[in-house]
Amino acid sequence: MSRGIKRFLAGTGVFCILLISGCGRSQEEKQLRLAGIEQLDQGNYEEAIVSFEQALKAADGKVGNMELDILKYRGEAEYKSGDFLAAAHTYDVLIQVDGQLPEYLYGRSICYAGAGQLEEAGADYTQARNMDVQMDREVSWNMEALLALGKGYQAAGENQKAADLYDSAIAGGAIASAEMYNVLGAAQIEAGMYDKALQLLDQGIALGDQAAMGDLMYNKAVALEYSGEFSRALDLFLQYKASYGSDEKLEKEIAFLSTR
Repeated sequence: MSRGIKRFLAGTGVFCILLISGCGRSQEEKQLRLAGIEQLDQGNYEEAIVSFEQALKAADGKVGNMELDILKYRGEAEYKSGDFLAAAHTYDVLIQVDGQLPEYLYGRSICYAGAGQLEEAGADYTQARNMDVQMDREVSWNMEALLALGKGYQAAGENQKAADLYDSAIAGGAIASAEMYNVLGAAQIEAGMYDKALQLLDQGIALGDQAAMGDLMYNKAVALEYSGEFSRALDLFLQYKASYGSDEKLEKEIAFLSTR
């Protein structure tokens, strides 16, 4: 899972159930937790998992803020190590001790998607999404879970399911930023669904967010190129160059399209 959402995976969060207060934890547990975080940040995922396991053992069966935090870190380390089902099991434990919070269901959905268990991933995603709505709060529809499930469908050749999923998210207000339209548009390019990619990228461009505009323009040009609209793609790449500068990759694109 991306480090960009680390607060979701490894932050303290707001917990519905605390079996025992997190105060007064042993120094051993705290030190092992910190060691695991450092190993995780360094990419030593297996070592991090061991440290988090030892930290939980040092808790001697107690479950409170710190232990929930350690479990979330362990889930992240397991996911990044490629052991998706172990990470899903860690979310099982979190759900058992802390309740069916949407963030846990989204997290488990991501893990199931990584493991190719798309039915389970879809069920968790849908339940979390519905809980967001029922709680009458701003619908988070965690973007990483949305993308993980959509890419899982695409990897399985179920492109229509991915498209329907994204359409549902857009219709429900899940995508509120130009950056997210760009991410979904890029995912559709990877799936070879260029018309859908162009639709999403145009929706992002229409928001007028200058911080995301460069990426949206570049990806739109790529989608146009892949769909065979070479003249339009060249024009857009030249506009991009005029606004954002050039590099070797862009010059190669321009040179290629100039000969079409």
